[in-house]
Amino acid sequence: MSAMFANVDHPELVTSVHAEYVDAGVDVVTTNTFTLTPYALAPFAREGELATLLHAAARCASDAVASTSRSVLIAGCLPPLGECYKAECVGDANEMVLTYSAICAELAPRVDLFLAETLTSSTEVIAARKAAGPSGKPFWASLTLKDECNAALRGGETVYAALAALKMKPPAAILFNCCAPQAVLAGVRAARAATRSFESFEGTLLGGYANGFQVTTSEWLSGKETAGCTAAHEYDNHGIISPAAYREHALSWVKAGAGLVGGCCGVGPAHLRELCATLRRL
Repeated sequence: MSAMFANVDHPELVTSVHAEYVDAGVDVVTTNTFTLTPYALAPFAREGELATLLHAAARCASDAVASTSRSVLIAGCLPPLGECYKAECVGDANEMVLTYSAICAELAPRVDLFLAETLTSSTEVIAARKAAGPSGKPFWASLTLKDECNAALRGGETVYAALAALKMKPPAAILFNCCAPQAVLAGVRAARAATRSFESFEGTLLGGYANGFQVTTSEWLSGKETAGCTAAHEYDNHGIISPAAYREHALSWVKAGAGLVGGCCGVGPAHLRELCATLRRL
């Protein structure tokens, strides 16, 4: 939880981390606001500091982007509003809209787009999209998938069902994150098929950014090993995927139809430096 207070306690560290990714060649950085929600701040009795912390996070990202002559976008992170990964903790839809609206109001003048990420259900996406709408900023939605590579959200919906629920007003981009690289590939393939079924998704970008850990999120949550999720030879002695292996997975997403690729937990600047260099040669 210290990461959410680092924006004000140690802004130079947050800025330096963003700057490492910018130097690696990324085109988008995400604000350090994944845990900045009333739910997460409540145990510290610091809910009243939400706006201050959001502003500080955006400033850290902005300072890092200012260090390059390239055009790098800042994505305002809209995280799960309750316990991460647990669809049963998703709250009332109207209350979610109100909370997301409060976050969006503070970030909107300071970001280029909104990224609602690690969401377990289409219900969360719809609430975040409604909240971000008045800003006029592009809205991207990233769903977290079960690591069994069955193209199912952690909340139980299939990718097809989730996109069907979003077809009336699709996000500008649909991505998959915080799951194994193989799960992202399954998600991109399923999303590609689904978007072909719904004309409203014409122009919607697809993408993904996987975790770099050999132990998958599904295994971590359940305490049980899931065979076939990851390949041991791709990981080092610390259980972190090699930059070369991650690059190859990301290229498989691109071949499947992804136009946006990046990295989630355990994926560092070295991974994205190699990936960015390869993509620029294509």
